[in-house]
Amino acid sequence: MTRTFAALLALCLGLALLLPSSSPAQNDADESAAAETASKEYRGPLPTHFGKLGVGDEQRERLYAVDAEYAGRIEALQKQIAELEKERDARLEALLTPGQKLRLKELREEAAARAAAEEAARQQAAAPADEPAGEGR
Repeated sequence: MTRTFAALLALCLGLALLLPSSSPAQNDADESAAAETASKEYRGPLPTHFGKLGVGDEQRERLYAVDAEYAGRIEALQKQIAELEKERDARLEALLTPGQKLRLKELREEAAARAAAEEAARQQAAAPADEPAGEGR
């Protein structure tokens, strides 16, 4: 599993290097205009802890611009990873016997049921109680 993760990570990094990036010849005016447009279109959260650093408005805009620059490329790579994992899983399952495939399906269904039960319990615990505990009439 670790080898697979390492291979996917290496693939992503390699693809990131192949993706087009801004050329050094691009002038600063074009770059700042593009960054400003991108930062207004994409408003994801700032990276962890950046909001606690007391960044100014102009600095915040520049942070958003840099984040927006990478958002589309990262999203494309994440989609590519998901497609590769799906393809890999299909090939792995093709190697299983019919009995193993059936057992795998059962295991997945059991895991999904457990996850659903845990989520329901989490939501129930987070929901406000209709009546405080200990009060009955």
